[in-house]
Amino acid sequence: MSDGAAANAAVDALRSAGFEPWETDSVGGRAAIQRLSSVMTTARTTDVTVAVRFRWQPTGVGRLLPRALRPTAADYGALDVPAPLWPVYLLTRPLRLLAERTGRREPAPASLGPFLSTPAELLGPLLEFASLTSEDVLVDVGSGDGRLPIEAARSTGCRAKGIEHDPGLVSQAALAAETAGVTDKVTFVVGDAARADLSAATVVFIFLPANVTARLIEPIAASLQPGSRIIAHEQHALSGAPTPSVSLAIGAGQGMTVAHRWDI
Repeated sequence: MSDGAAANAAVDALRSAGFEPWETDSVGGRAAIQRLSSVMTTARTTDVTVAVRFRWQPTGVGRLLPRALRPTAADYGALDVPAPLWPVYLLTRPLRLLAERTGRREPAPASLGPFLSTPAELLGPLLEFASLTSEDVLVDVGSGDGRLPIEAARSTGCRAKGIEHDPGLVSQAALAAETAGVTDKVTFVVGDAARADLSAATVVFIFLPANVTARLIEPIAASLQPGSRIIAHEQHALSGAPTPSVSLAIGAGQGMTVAHRWDI
């Protein structure tokens, strides 16, 4: 891709095919990404998720800005400003880093990207990878339409909970649980992935953007009891995350992913 403007135009062109921007859909955020970043992602999800990532060489301010101070997807998602005010995003990363250094908790972004479903064919293999039993309490962080907690309860008899920031998806998941006849074992709540109480969980599933997953692993692990497991599956490297206890490439039907497990 030649530059950020061309990437932005390509992302917009893919909307007609059902793709949605990943990092942010705000006008100011998109203008800032063109100038400060070097990657833009768009994704479409049906039963199988398709993500398209555009890369380019940064120029101008983006080329001179130290990597540590470049805004992340969380920074772009934290503000919604008009296009002419895009330079305000130059301040978001330093302010968030300062908040971390002073011990203040970093607020979670309003959106962690578009809803990306786990292909139905992968649910069984992922639950098997987690060694899930009827005695487990499963929590799915970023549960989307609820397919994984529902299948977990249906196939193993475990108790399960889904945490999702989108109220519309929570309502959709609750209806699906009722249709599947597992409402006695599965609940769905509107919640913040970064602030959820996971202390009762024995298995935590995460299917979020790789950069978000990487920063959640350590705080989630610290809140769990010995013997618990964290499961994540990603198509991209989990840069910055602790080394998993085990990783496994999983393919079934049209679905393919790399599953990671952290044993507590």
